[in-house]
Amino acid sequence: MKEEDEQREGRAMGDSGNQQLEKEKEDEETEPVNVLVYFSFLLGGLSYFTPVYSITAAVDYYVLRFPNTPILIQMSIIRHVCSIAGIISNNVTIEAIPLTGRILFAYVALTSLMLFITLTDVLFSLFPTDIAHILTLLVVALVSAAQAVQQSSFYGYANMMPKRYTEAVLVGESSCGLITSLLRIATKLAVKDERLGTLIFFFTSIGLLAVCCAGFLAGRLSEFVKRNIRRCSEAQRTFEETGKFSNIQNKPSNRAEGERDVDEHSGLVNNRFHGDNSAGGVRGRGHGSEAGTMGDLLSDGAHGSTQALVTPKRSVWRERLRARWEVTKVIYPFMVAYTLNFGLTMTLFPGIVSEIINCPLGTWLPVILMTLFNFCDLTGMLCSSSFARAAAVRCYLIGPTLRLAFIPLVILCILPHGHPVLGHVTWSIVLTGLMGVTHGMLGVVPISEPPKYVEDHHRELCGNMMLLSSIVPLVIGSILSYLLEAIFSLHSRMDQACNNTIAIYNVTNGTGVTSVWHV
Repeated sequence: MKEEDEQREGRAMGDSGNQQLEKEKEDEETEPVNVLVYFSFLLGGLSYFTPVYSITAAVDYYVLRFPNTPILIQMSIIRHVCSIAGIISNNVTIEAIPLTGRILFAYVALTSLMLFITLTDVLFSLFPTDIAHILTLLVVALVSAAQAVQQSSFYGYANMMPKRYTEAVLVGESSCGLITSLLRIATKLAVKDERLGTLIFFFTSIGLLAVCCAGFLAGRLSEFVKRNIRRCSEAQRTFEETGKFSNIQNKPSNRAEGERDVDEHSGLVNNRFHGDNSAGGVRGRGHGSEAGTMGDLLSDGAHGSTQALVTPKRSVWRERLRARWEVTKVIYPFMVAYTLNFGLTMTLFPGIVSEIINCPLGTWLPVILMTLFNFCDLTGMLCSSSFARAAAVRCYLIGPTLRLAFIPLVILCILPHGHPVLGHVTWSIVLTGLMGVTHGMLGVVPISEPPKYVEDHHRELCGNMMLLSSIVPLVIGSILSYLLEAIFSLHSRMDQACNNTIAIYNVTNGTGVTSVWHV
């Protein structure tokens, strides 16, 4: 009888805590948007991709600067490898280096590197071609590593705020691709000299970086941001002080045997404040003495009890790995969805898409398709909030899987060379637009939703773990892209595909007739 009373009391406390958490979540989502903070996060998402997008968008300049090298492929490989290194290093040092310090360091590094390449190579051309080529690739490597550190830091930073601010970072990311594409088109149209146009383009990017850094500092100093970071810091301190137990304590289970609380909207198992305080529980704000921490309590359904596990003193690294594993167990559906969606995009864009040829548009078609993709990606992100309300997590697993159909369709826009099956330019435009919209719609929720399912003191770590999951699509997407190009020989020569007439040289015979050589 006494045991039944304890169980009823535990369930009542759990229901009360659950209602309190739901009320706080509702208040968080209905809280008016802080325009200054939202704009600072928008600029944050815009900032870290600006340097690397600017360098790759100026590929027309680098093709002329280093004519005998596959500069774009080299940049792509180096960028992916160094991004992986940056993400891993940030994840390893997240507990050791303050968040603000990491972000400011990245801003200084990105701005300095952009200034270096602009002044030494574009403006003054201080080095011979071979040395300049090595230095350019070195700058791309360092920029990619700094960009990865800043990006993963910003996701952790945004995850400590309400969900809409993570969405602001994602919108800023997508806007960056569109803005840099439009800036490059504008400088190419306005300035005929490639070197001068690239110089103006790079200085504009550096100015944009400075504006983004100022926006970050303004947002970081706001009371709204301080309050949310303070809340997460207090949760972390509470976890460190009370989250570890010196002996095994039996606590009554607040659930019937085999009973599970499932979030109907998301499809995720939800252990929120039902008294079990089990591993993988949703974030709690430290209300009440029963608010346990992830991984410290395990439910023993067979015996109807919940035990607080004794953990002997462990090394710092074991504790950090354990925290990452507990977060991963909760958010792994989002990680899988993000990996599938991003991996498909990396496979096709921009490498394979840039191989699509249209004779009337010529070299403008890749620029148009990249700009269209970035615009549709941004549109998809802006429409994702309404889609998210109607979709369960399973939709974010099914959707990216269905996007695999883009691979054969895009290949049919290229093959057979000269007469592709989907050769009309409308096909490439429609497919690129759809690929951008679906990438945007299916890419926001896997990043912005996970913080709701972890404890407050793990919210920054949750953002870093989500970005860590991007390593897999970066590697797989790049490998698949190169394999598809090699297997199907997707690389096309525009002169052969369009049967262009190229005057290699003119031969004037005695009758005054000029002969034109064809290739």
